[in-house]
Amino acid sequence: MQEALRYDKGLGNEAIYSRVTNGATFWDFIALAWVGAETGNCRMFMDEFDDTSATQSWYWAELLPPGAGPYNIDVVLLSSGAVIGNDFFLADSTSLYSGVKCSGIIAIVGQQLWDASNIQWPPAVLLWYLNYAVREIVNLKPEAGNVIGIIPLVAGTRQSVPAAWNDLVNLKRNMGANGATPGLAITEIHVDTIDRTIPDWHAWPPDPVVRYVIDDDRDPRSFDVFPPQPVATLQQVEAIGSAYPLKVTDPVNGMFPLQAEYEVPTADYMIYRALYESTSIPNALTKATSSLNKFMQYLGAGKQATTLTKANQGGL
Repeated sequence: MQEALRYDKGLGNEAIYSRVTNGATFWDFIALAWVGAETGNCRMFMDEFDDTSATQSWYWAELLPPGAGPYNIDVVLLSSGAVIGNDFFLADSTSLYSGVKCSGIIAIVGQQLWDASNIQWPPAVLLWYLNYAVREIVNLKPEAGNVIGIIPLVAGTRQSVPAAWNDLVNLKRNMGANGATPGLAITEIHVDTIDRTIPDWHAWPPDPVVRYVIDDDRDPRSFDVFPPQPVATLQQVEAIGSAYPLKVTDPVNGMFPLQAEYEVPTADYMIYRALYESTSIPNALTKATSSLNKFMQYLGAGKQATTLTKANQGGL
C-alpha cells in the first residue's frame, strides 16, 4: 500500500518516515515481525517529489503491510519525532495491493474449470494453489515481492541476507552507523569481474564506506561488500530485497497479496495445478500445460512449461 502527504519543500528523502504500529508494538520491515521497540528497521523513509508548489512537496513511500490489520500507520518527522500524519488500515473490501479478495480469483478459476460450485475443487484447495502461484511468481519475478530495508554489516566482505528475505536484489546506498544517514551510492559488480581485477579483494584494507556489492547467484543467502568492513563495524546499508508474502489462510475474506498485474497469471497457475492433478478430465495434462505456458509467457520467464511441469510431478 502507498502512503503520501504534502509537507514542507526541500527536506529530502530521509527527513520523513512511515511506521506501522499495533498497540505497543512496531512492524520490523526487515524481520517481517512485530517488535516491542522502534528501531531503524521499523522506519520506511519517504521520498520527496517536487512539483510546482513553492512551499510544499509530496512525500511518498510504499509499505508491505503485515496482514489484514487493523493497525495504525504514523508519518513521522525524523528531526523532532513529531507525528505529522496518520492513517489506519483494515482489510475489508480493500486489498493490501490489488483491491481484490482471493475469493474473486477463486470464483473465476472455478468457472474456468467448469466447477463454479466448487465441488471437485473446494475453495480451500484452490487457495493452496493460489499460495503456490504467489511463491512461484516471486521466484520468477523477485520484484513482485519487493521489500526495502536497512541491513547492519559485519566485519569483512561476507554479509548475510536478512532471514525473512528469500533474495537480495541490490544494495542502494550507505546509511551510516545509525541506519538513517544517507551516504555514498553502492554499485553492483559481478564476482568474476572483481576476481579478475582485484584477486586479493577479500584481504583489501578495510573501509567503513561500501563502494561495491558483489552478489553471486550461486549463493542466494549471502553477498559480499567491497572494501571489507572494519572489525566491530557499526555501518548499515539500505537494501532492496525480495520476500514471500504471508500465506493467505482465508478463502473468503483473505486479500490477494500481490499487485493487481499478477492476478491473471495467478489464475492461470491455479488452473494448471488443478488440471495437472486431475485424473477424470479428458486431455487434462494438455490443458494444464497450456495454462502453464500462458503463466510463463505472461511473466516473461525464459523457461519452458514442460520443464516446470516435470519439476512439479512430486507436488509441493
